[in-house]
Amino acid sequence: MMNRNAKHQTFELIPTLIYILFYGLISGAFLTRFPFVHSDEAWLAGLSRDMQTAGGFGVTESFFDLKPRVPHAVRILFHALQTVFIRLFGYEISSVRLLSLAAGLACLLILYYIGKRLGGAWIGAGLMILVSLDMSFIYASHFARQEILLGISLLSCLFLLLKCQGLPSPRQSLYLAALTGISVGIHPNSFLCAAVCGSVMLCSCPRPHNRPLILYTCATGIFAALFIGISFLYDPRFIPNYFLYGEQEFELSRSASGRVAQFLYYFKSIFRQESGTYYIPDLRLELILIPIFLILLLLAWLFLKSSLDEDVVSWCSHTRVLLSAMAGLAAGMVVIGRYNQTSIVFFILLGWILVMQLLLLFGPAGRLLSIAAAMAGLLWNGSLQLTPYINMPTYDSYLEQLSRLVPRDAGVIANLNTEFYFDQGVLRDYRNLPYMASRRELENYLEINKIQYICFTDELDYIYENRPNYNVIYGNASFIKDLQSYCESDCTLVGTFENPMYGPRIISLLGTKEYASIRVYRVEEP
Repeated sequence: MMNRNAKHQTFELIPTLIYILFYGLISGAFLTRFPFVHSDEAWLAGLSRDMQTAGGFGVTESFFDLKPRVPHAVRILFHALQTVFIRLFGYEISSVRLLSLAAGLACLLILYYIGKRLGGAWIGAGLMILVSLDMSFIYASHFARQEILLGISLLSCLFLLLKCQGLPSPRQSLYLAALTGISVGIHPNSFLCAAVCGSVMLCSCPRPHNRPLILYTCATGIFAALFIGISFLYDPRFIPNYFLYGEQEFELSRSASGRVAQFLYYFKSIFRQESGTYYIPDLRLELILIPIFLILLLLAWLFLKSSLDEDVVSWCSHTRVLLSAMAGLAAGMVVIGRYNQTSIVFFILLGWILVMQLLLLFGPAGRLLSIAAAMAGLLWNGSLQLTPYINMPTYDSYLEQLSRLVPRDAGVIANLNTEFYFDQGVLRDYRNLPYMASRRELENYLEINKIQYICFTDELDYIYENRPNYNVIYGNASFIKDLQSYCESDCTLVGTFENPMYGPRIISLLGTKEYASIRVYRVEEP
């Protein structure tokens, strides 16, 4: 009987694996076209290459030699994974994005099992397909950052919590702690996984002695202490330096009321697609649909939670886990106080699971029609957003334009999004320059770093004209005038090229010819 059961489950899984395989092939076909290559991707990959060159993780970015940085271990697993992909496939944007795509495919498989746990194989397939068509998921699985890898941890924890209905055994508590603890080596936002697990166990386990939560907290703390301990080897003043960096770079010292207000503004900005340099997909469909279903799900749970029917009791237990998970995710983000646009994918992932949970109360026909309508909406929305990127200049064409004017091994000051072109250690990013107080300091910096070329974008002129509005991007904009003066007096203009996609970083300037030019200067020998 058990053998027949296993065969049936394997047979059920085959269509899912086939879908994931074909999805991966189709998604991989435009992996480097959508979204545009962001400087964050070059930053993380560049640091991975620096670590690979140094033969250890206790280094900071070579392209940020003046901008304050703190060496730490709270990302070393991510950089280790990137290093593997760079070794296998070369130092290319496609290599590091392939890691994200692989993580995205793993998320789809976990989503299938979550849906299957909630309502069977068909619900699992529906949930998996819905999420795979969502623009925030496509974006995250194409973007060489850590969010999609954290998605694996978050969804795995959620699957375990649904399996035990929020009441984990000691062994399951340790599994949850291991998933969360290992995520500390991916990104500090692993705290969001901890907040989700803690919230679910707090709402599900009997009090006052919540042993699963205590065991989970202690075990997760051991993992966190391990990564923090390694960080002290890199920087003996790691904790004060790291918190100071967070306050200066991300304004993490806001008051509690300020963090809540910023949390609400965060969703408003996502809805309006307001951003500095990050691409934000059009998520209005999701940001309208998911809150409505969330409220309806909460009302349904309040109405049904006293039922004694076995199926309803199971549904209510799963719903309690999902609602408390969403509450924990929101609370965790407020506690951290860091509202990165790319983190929206966590809310979207949980949101679609909540939607499917409510659809379980519908009849088969209503459920099928609702899922089909949602898929149609996502397909239509996705086609509108993806089509323009297919016709825009590619990242490879941008690097080819650059290669005609600047040698790969030349010392250069340029936008960080050029990092994939240059040899290791030769690029210096603009964001070092605000830390110099005078033209003389700038000249000394160029001489010490053996800078031979300067890439001056039209965007820098725009930032200077609109100072201090964009100080968050490159720091104090006063350096731009000194740099421009130096280029005009001590350098030779060797060429100019236009690229409306990669000339500017500011999202509102992307695609505009007015700010598409990049002037390349060669530094003359004194």
